[in-house]
Amino acid sequence: MFKKLSFKLAVYIMVVLILTIGAISFLYTSNAKSLYIANEKDVMKQAVKQLNSYNFGKNVSKIDEFLEIYYEQTYDLYICDSDLSVIYSTKRSAQTDDIVKEIFYERIDDYKSNSVPITVNENNSDESIVLKAKLKNSGKTYYVYIEQSLKTTDSVFTYTNRFLLLMLSAFIIASGILMFVLIHRETNSITQLSTLTTKISKGDYSARFSGKIKKDEIGVLAKNFNSMADTISEYVNSLNNYNFLLKEDNKRMTEYEDMRKRVLTNITHELKTPLAIISSQIEMMNLTKDSEKKLYYYNSALEEIDKMSQLISRLLNIQAGEKTIFENEVEIIQLDDMIKALCKKSELLLKAKGIKLETDIMPYEIEAAPQNIEHIFDNYLMNAIQYCKHNQKIKVSLKADDFKCRLSVFNEGSHISKADGENIWTDFYKSKHAKDQEKHSGIGLFIVKEISLINHDDCGFENHDNGVEFWYDFNIKV
Repeated sequence: MFKKLSFKLAVYIMVVLILTIGAISFLYTSNAKSLYIANEKDVMKQAVKQLNSYNFGKNVSKIDEFLEIYYEQTYDLYICDSDLSVIYSTKRSAQTDDIVKEIFYERIDDYKSNSVPITVNENNSDESIVLKAKLKNSGKTYYVYIEQSLKTTDSVFTYTNRFLLLMLSAFIIASGILMFVLIHRETNSITQLSTLTTKISKGDYSARFSGKIKKDEIGVLAKNFNSMADTISEYVNSLNNYNFLLKEDNKRMTEYEDMRKRVLTNITHELKTPLAIISSQIEMMNLTKDSEKKLYYYNSALEEIDKMSQLISRLLNIQAGEKTIFENEVEIIQLDDMIKALCKKSELLLKAKGIKLETDIMPYEIEAAPQNIEHIFDNYLMNAIQYCKHNQKIKVSLKADDFKCRLSVFNEGSHISKADGENIWTDFYKSKHAKDQEKHSGIGLFIVKEISLINHDDCGFENHDNGVEFWYDFNIKV
């Protein structure tokens, strides 16, 4: 409350009002009596002038009528002639005449005709204003004595000052309450505007001044505030829309960049096996002198080159994401013949690495996409070669029952840890124990997993005593 503008303004105005009233009261109480005495002196001088113009010789008894206008002043007026005989007195009696004669007789020298001396007698019992004048009227000398007691005026001033203090106190209190109410009413709009600016600063751009907008400075401020809030809200909405579009564009760019990297990685990975086979075929063409074998190696290399060309064409024409790479047309395949042919193409590569290849392949016919089968087998085989040491063996088997046909590739070597087993099917994952880690993309098993999901098949691995077996189950369509 003490920090509110309405309270501060009320306090400031009250302080100014109290100081002003206090100063006026001080000037009044300290100068009221002096002003009153000065005024009474002027009235007494005026009365002497009136008497000076009156002809005392005609009728002294009519002086009362002449001085009628001064009766309310409560003066004591005495007039004596040159013999000090009282010719007029406001309190006429034998005893009063004697007292008056004494007054004139004791200080007769104070009565001068060229001036009107006025004195203020001050004592504890009585304080009064005294005028002594000497008049020349109709060739005779007269002495005038006027006195007004200030005893009653002191009481009047004391009462007046107390009454004034009470009235001023009541006025100050009533004025303070009234000013606080009025100022609070006028500053309520400023308080509301202050609250609204706080909301705006905290991001609430719906804040608007809802009170009555008057035709004054505060009303102009409220109107301008609403206009400013509307402008800010419009700008913020435009900025948010723009930011949303930027985020969407950035998201699309990120997805595009991610897809581009995946495609590039897929190309790199998928070309490794054909290149390795082509390399081994060309090497054998140079070593053998048998024309039939040379022709076989030559045709095999051309076949792999053609597969590479088709793969690159598919990868470069991706429109809906990398999964479309594995969505190929299915056909009836003699799976055992295809696996044997793939094994034969890899014989030279396995021989170069000193790895023995064993097969246990049962004849079986399935409906599948040939490209997907090559992806699965090549990835399993290249993975086995990666973890297989010199003079160790790899065993390829193909077995079937009434519900599924399982293709498995076993390689001798170390087991797959639990941590690796939870991640090997994710893209770009590389085991810390892999040989030549920098040469592998970490996407081979991810490709196998993607193919299994697309075709609703199953895949997995199993640790054995002397190695690891990766398997793929082709579902049999009944």
